[in-house]
Amino acid sequence: MTSIFLVVRGTLLNFSADGAQLKRWVGPQQIVGINDALVGGTWQSLGIAHGPLDMVAFSFESLQAALGKIPSGHRALLNELIGAPVVQQS
Repeated sequence: MTSIFLVVRGTLLNFSADGAQLKRWVGPQQIVGINDALVGGTWQSLGIAHGPLDMVAFSFESLQAALGKIPSGHRALLNELIGAPVVQQS
């Protein structure tokens, strides 16, 4: 995974990885891929444009670098919110 995406215009249908279940509609000013990026860097779903769609890609590496600079207390809260295991740093 190299990017996360901001929907600028239109709608993206976000399905389960096997395409069997609609998980959510992603509309303007919503981000897609952030959960996938934060829990291991692999896509957990399938996105299909619903009509015309404009999106902006943001570098996952830049996101990782920014997250690496936040205080450990904030990182622990973020991990708890997304359900990721808390890793103790020395």
